[in-house]
Amino acid sequence: MDLTKELSCGRYKCLFRDKMNEDVGYLIHSNHYTDIQFQTEASIAYQVAEYMKSNFNIKHLYIDKPKKVKMIPMPESHNKTYTERKRSREAPLPMYYSNQYAVVQKIQIAKDPWLIVMPPKGYDKVKHLFRERNNKSTHKSSFKSTLREDTMKAIEALQHIPLLADDYQIILDGDGNLYHFDIDRVFLGWFYQSQQFETTFIKNYDQSMNMLREILTWTNGNARNASEGSGYRSGEEIISDYHLNMSRPISCRALAIVRSMSGRIKRDRIEEEEDVLNRTAMLMMLGTVEMILPDEMNRAMHCNLPMQKSPA
Repeated sequence: MDLTKELSCGRYKCLFRDKMNEDVGYLIHSNHYTDIQFQTEASIAYQVAEYMKSNFNIKHLYIDKPKKVKMIPMPESHNKTYTERKRSREAPLPMYYSNQYAVVQKIQIAKDPWLIVMPPKGYDKVKHLFRERNNKSTHKSSFKSTLREDTMKAIEALQHIPLLADDYQIILDGDGNLYHFDIDRVFLGWFYQSQQFETTFIKNYDQSMNMLREILTWTNGNARNASEGSGYRSGEEIISDYHLNMSRPISCRALAIVRSMSGRIKRDRIEEEEDVLNRTAMLMMLGTVEMILPDEMNRAMHCNLPMQKSPA
């Protein structure tokens, strides 16, 4: 890793650059605690990415499966970057502790020019990059054609894995390619513990879908297809489907995987899981995990999700 370059950090992980290859980077998750954080989330997120690649032909930036490595002491010049990171509702903690394991994932670095596209104004950014990057009619056609195909794939993936709508972000490059990243977001965040989860999800999902449909319409020369939108479910319809299936048997294997996720939801007792997570969010996470498990694991044994306790 090149420790001389400035880091790009989110709340819970940073991107380090490779010393020898500028096209390669390493996402290193925070290691606040003595146990390995984010290991399950990162591993399952990689499987979700590969599932989307196989089933929807989407592009993602993961090069390899996540691994755990023991962190070395960081140079003094980086201390400020780490020590100023804060966890919600908790005292400030350093991003990394040396001589303690952290989860690392090798990724591809998007080639310039690129930008992050996210709702609700992502469509405007797409048009801006298109105008800045494309000065030849042949490339304009190629850019729109590639973007059209990738947007249709993104729409299909979002419909099948609706939790992608949480902090929905995709990377667009100068050739019209869309890359999916930070897929572990489908399992992480205070969002899933909120009493307003369903309201927030509906808003996030509808904004994400509307942005993608707006981009798709633009790639078609702003000619809206008569059937466009007829097959797309709204966020409210998705939530309604989960309400109708609240008591369905679930895969015991999937339940064990979700319960083992420690990430941002730090607990002393794992049985508190159902009290911490919104029930609909829990079912959506379980559905995502079940989707990527081999059929024999889903069929092996079924469990019922315990009912949440009523508020005091």
